Amino acid sequence: MFRSISLALVLSVFMFTAAEAKVAAAPFTMIIQESAMGKAANTLLESRIGSEQKKLEKEIVAFQKEAQEFQKQAAALSEKARIQKAKELDKTARGLDEKRTALGRKAEPLQQKINKEIFLVIQEATEVVAKDRNLDVILDAAPPVYYVANSVNLKDEILAEVNKIWKKKGSKFKL
Repeated sequence: MFRSISLALVLSVFMFTAAEAKVAAAPFTMIIQESAMGKAANTLLESRIGSEQKKLEKEIVAFQKEAQEFQKQAAALSEKARIQKAKELDKTARGLDEKRTALGRKAEPLQQKINKEIFLVIQEATEVVAKDRNLDVILDAAPPVYYVANSVNLKDEILAEVNKIWKKKGSKFKL
């Protein structure tokens, strides 16, 4: 009984506080993608691992074509030839998977450093907009948010502030 009264009291205080809070939202993933900083991150990743990624993608496409050809010709091959070809394809698939994993491991530290800098800029821009608008909370308007009124959607303001901060920081990642 005491627990239910305490819980009800806490919930009522929270609901009263939340009702009084000035809240807005912004789609942060979209802001990052559209910002100069987000575009710079993509360019940096492309310059560091793009050629390896493209080479791997070509190898995967070639493997897929080879596997499709095998499926078409499998019925005409002897059992021994089918088994041999299946083993070769399996070995190639494992090799491609290892290359994909290695590329992911190579990109991960760089991606983490980039993400950290992006987060700091997003946080700073959000704080500036929140203070300018006298807001208590800015939420991410990402799924499962189904509706955000234009009057509380701060995408354009935060995007502009992110670009301003990014430019002020020299428009380069400090990795």
